[in-house]
Amino acid sequence: MDFATHDWLRRTKSAAVAARLICFPHAGAGAGSFATWVKAAPAPLEICAVQLPGRETVRHLPPVDDLGRVVPPIAAAVREVTGTGPAPWLYGHSMGAALAYHVAYHLAAQGTGPAGLIVSGRRAPHLPQSRPAHHELAEQDLVEEMRRADPASQLWLRPHWRRPYLALLRADSAALERLGPQPAGALELPILAYHGRQDPWVSAFEIAQWQGATRGAFELRHYDGAHSDHHMIRHEVMAHVLANDGAREVAA
Repeated sequence: MDFATHDWLRRTKSAAVAARLICFPHAGAGAGSFATWVKAAPAPLEICAVQLPGRETVRHLPPVDDLGRVVPPIAAAVREVTGTGPAPWLYGHSMGAALAYHVAYHLAAQGTGPAGLIVSGRRAPHLPQSRPAHHELAEQDLVEEMRRADPASQLWLRPHWRRPYLALLRADSAALERLGPQPAGALELPILAYHGRQDPWVSAFEIAQWQGATRGAFELRHYDGAHSDHHMIRHEVMAHVLANDGAREVAA
């Protein structure tokens, strides 16, 4: 597909932006998954959500099974939307955490790094894969894995709903799982990492290892929730961004 014409970011409009948060969705999800974040955002905070091809308003486009291909255009979109305004914070959950990390690295390498990185539901990028590759699982095995993460969802009970979603999930998972471990200490910016205490996929140890991904400040927080419950931390994440915007420049 022609990435030059793709609109990578869905953004709120604010007359006076004091801080900016770029949100990266989990596998199979789109920008719309952050609708509750947009509604909850206080006026000085602008929320921008990444929209990958193959879902929601761009479901007619083929999904991308190589995250390396989308990192440069997403980074360019972040630079464009930021302009001369405040450096953005990046937040990603699960696959979104890995993508946010790579976009942060790409931006930093070009001298336009974000103010900080916030992650949840994803092991640190320098750790090896700890569970079976989702894109290689048979359908029923993949359904069982998804049910572990979100047992209350009705999606897994209805084959005519789940099959198109599983196809998208496979493509996203392949894009993520083909990345391989990254070098430790590649970033030099603050990282805030969240661990859901009931997450069946990602352990507290794997989340804590995000400290090794940066030479900057690191903080680990825990919340009572499973893998799919990360939206419950939205108010805390937004408050952190508003309270710490520009902290990196001030510290420098």
